[in-house]
Amino acid sequence: MDSNLEQYVRQAKDGNLHALEEVVCGIQEKIYGLALRMLGHQEDAEDETQEILIKVITHLSDFREESAFSSWVYKIACNHLLTVRKKRYERMGLTFDLLEESVSAGLENMEPLTVSGPERDVLLEETRSELLAQALCHASNNEN
Repeated sequence: MDSNLEQYVRQAKDGNLHALEEVVCGIQEKIYGLALRMLGHQEDAEDETQEILIKVITHLSDFREESAFSSWVYKIACNHLLTVRKKRYERMGLTFDLLEESVSAGLENMEPLTVSGPERDVLLEETRSELLAQALCHASNNEN
């Protein structure tokens, strides 16, 4: 971190609003870059960058200068982004569990198949796979 930013951090901790603005300007792009790499979507990265900046600002007085300010910010950003990703995957998992139940129930309620034995099992599995692929494609399109 450059010495100017270090100086701004100390001044911001003392309540200097101009210094706080300089701190935010000095870290915003790096946080956004990390968020974009971790989340993969521009809008999500922008939203989460704002959330991280709020955390940094509200907890700036907790920064004890035992490590580099950039390391402290990076830790806050990574923890926040990992939590966001975990919640996203948990939501997707719940959705996919419900989807699987729905697909299975739909397959059970289909008209009886004229094939039986292993051919029936293969046909059901292919149908299930196709429905899941379509659902994933639809979910992916809705994220964008």
